[in-house]
Amino acid sequence: MHTECFAVRKFVCLAALFTILSLTSGTLFGQETGGAIGGTLKDASGAVIAGGKVTITNAATGRIFTTTTGAEGNYVYRNLEPGRYSVRFDMSGFAPVEMTDVVLQLGKTLKVDGSLQVATVEQAVTVIESVPLVDLSSTTVGHNVTAEEFDRLPKARSFQSMLRASPSVNSGTIEGGFQVNGSSGAENQFVIDGVSTNSQIDGRSRQNTVMEYLQEVQVKTGSVGAEYGGALGGVMSAVTKSGGNQFHGDLHYYFSGNGISAAPVKRLVLNPATETDFLSNEGDGFVHDAKQPDKNHEVGGSLGGYFIKNKLWFFVAGSPRWSRREFLYNTADAQQITLEQKRVDRSVFAKVSYDPFTRMRTNFSWLWTPTNSTGRLPAYAVGANTSASKFSGLQPNADAGFFNPQSNYTGTVDFTLRNNMLLSVKAGRFWDDFKESGIIKQSAVEYRTPTTSLCTPPETTCALLNTVPANLLGVPPFSNIPRLKTTDHDVDARTFINVDYSVFGNLAGDHDLKLGVGTQKNVNNVDNSYPGGGYIFVYWGGTVSAALCKATPPCKGTYGYYTAEENGTIGSTGANITHLYISDTWKIHPRLTLNLGLRTEKETVPGFRRDIAEFAFDFPFSDKIAPRLGFSYDVLGDGNMKVSFAWGRFYDWVKYELSRGTFGGDVWRIRYRSLDTTDVFSLSGTNTPGRDLFNPAVPNSFQDNRKPSYSRIDPDVKPMSEDQMNATIEYQMGPQMLFRGS
Repeated sequence: MHTECFAVRKFVCLAALFTILSLTSGTLFGQETGGAIGGTLKDASGAVIAGGKVTITNAATGRIFTTTTGAEGNYVYRNLEPGRYSVRFDMSGFAPVEMTDVVLQLGKTLKVDGSLQVATVEQAVTVIESVPLVDLSSTTVGHNVTAEEFDRLPKARSFQSMLRASPSVNSGTIEGGFQVNGSSGAENQFVIDGVSTNSQIDGRSRQNTVMEYLQEVQVKTGSVGAEYGGALGGVMSAVTKSGGNQFHGDLHYYFSGNGISAAPVKRLVLNPATETDFLSNEGDGFVHDAKQPDKNHEVGGSLGGYFIKNKLWFFVAGSPRWSRREFLYNTADAQQITLEQKRVDRSVFAKVSYDPFTRMRTNFSWLWTPTNSTGRLPAYAVGANTSASKFSGLQPNADAGFFNPQSNYTGTVDFTLRNNMLLSVKAGRFWDDFKESGIIKQSAVEYRTPTTSLCTPPETTCALLNTVPANLLGVPPFSNIPRLKTTDHDVDARTFINVDYSVFGNLAGDHDLKLGVGTQKNVNNVDNSYPGGGYIFVYWGGTVSAALCKATPPCKGTYGYYTAEENGTIGSTGANITHLYISDTWKIHPRLTLNLGLRTEKETVPGFRRDIAEFAFDFPFSDKIAPRLGFSYDVLGDGNMKVSFAWGRFYDWVKYELSRGTFGGDVWRIRYRSLDTTDVFSLSGTNTPGRDLFNPAVPNSFQDNRKPSYSRIDPDVKPMSEDQMNATIEYQMGPQMLFRGS
């Protein structure tokens, strides 16, 4: 605890020190929600120009951003949306100069300098079309794909499809999704407008957004800044479009399906009888399924513009998709059945941007992506278009489905406190639920021994068997309904707030300093279990073993015994992750920039059994100290060639699958009851008549096969971490061409 408090005090002291040092000069800096444009304004003699007006205009939306140069002639404008811009410099007594076609990418800081000539008479604007592409201040390794690029590329419908276009990114089932520099799919961060949309259970990307909503997609694969946590692999960000002073939009329609697709590929099938040779109609180990009906229609559009020009803007879009598939099955009992799956993926997005006054900018957005699906299509098994199940076993799939509502809310407020200070407040929430439908909401009752057990030794007569109704006579696995686990709900919610304070100052060189604090509350509320409170196993004529039975003998009822088994993942849990960070981009020489950062986190790992412990374990700030160090060097001195090197330590966030499996989320409780009735199909997880055979001294006793393991955690357990090193070279080969190697 002493170490943790010391770490926090040290952070506060550093923050105060750098804030005081930066109060005297500079321009804007802030939280990375877009990109930045900055530079120096000089006259023809090379002297800096203070108080010059800088006008930055978004070419696509027409939105205008203005600032002035500081005492050192410097300016910076942060949190600009990715896109093409023009930068104009004006100063009384000088001829204006405008830089056009400035391409700003997410996370980049472009250096756009201006040089003004003295104007003796009214003079036209000088237009310069050569602009820099190299970010001379950053050591981050990443790849940006703009809307102009992905509009012309073959791709799938969501932003994740662009990730494979990035170097160092692979994907596969074994890796659990996207793999960045050898990391697993659970070790990445997926971000939409600054909101993490990862599954807290296993780290997968959980929310899609169609390409028509997006302005840019970025993949950071190395040397990620101190603002980011919870990623040992990559940070994959999608930034949405905004409204502007010009109206813009689109209409689109997409079709895909069997009518324009190839036939299924052949499958290699192992003979289930021998498991040593292959089963095939063609004798080569492969079977070829016939093409099945599959149609997908997507229609949508978007509109962006303004309510009040230069003050209040909007962007709205929608793109629902309707899918319909059919599978014909040859069943194990020589019948045929056709199953149909109908699915609707809705997608709606809305963003409002409002600048109530010059020093305040706000953005609020909402992304809604619910999915409804009816019908389940099991994979084919042994032969072509063949299932290993009987007709009756496949029938329940016709009504099975799911509903997956998802919502993403975010709001950002940027306050320009002074020309050298920016305060950013960002809050958001990602809410993801999954619930299955079409499963009968009652307990399955299944025979584990045949009813004829009532008429076998040591029974000498069949009197008991004769009392069992004819419709209840049977052998295992005779049951009233199929025994199917279902998800009633699985809510995965993340709510966060971040506050970032940014300053620019000069102390032995220029400093771009960021300080940040934030917290997020993660919640998982789940019921993935068997309906009716559990399933029933009937043991006709059976007796509970002496090792399990604490009841007065006999350890059975008139007709034997049964078990009521509650099995699944059930409960609710949640905890917080709080972070602090400080980072500084220190230009110690006109050609040499240092990147220094420090991040620390306090992470609590929850359990599902608060009656045992409030939480499973936690990592204090002192356990998750993550330094980031690097440098960037302008090799030629003209901004066209950069070499950089960076080292950093990164920590993962513990996935809630651990809380589920080890700390009380997964349950398997077995209740042993005497069977004293033949009306076995009336039994359920909530209706368990008969004597308690397990431990009558404890009301409603049960055998616990999944006991929580709070006591088995090493008290010295440390968080998962890795160290990364990256070396990069970038060279601008032309006005629109950049070479990068890392």
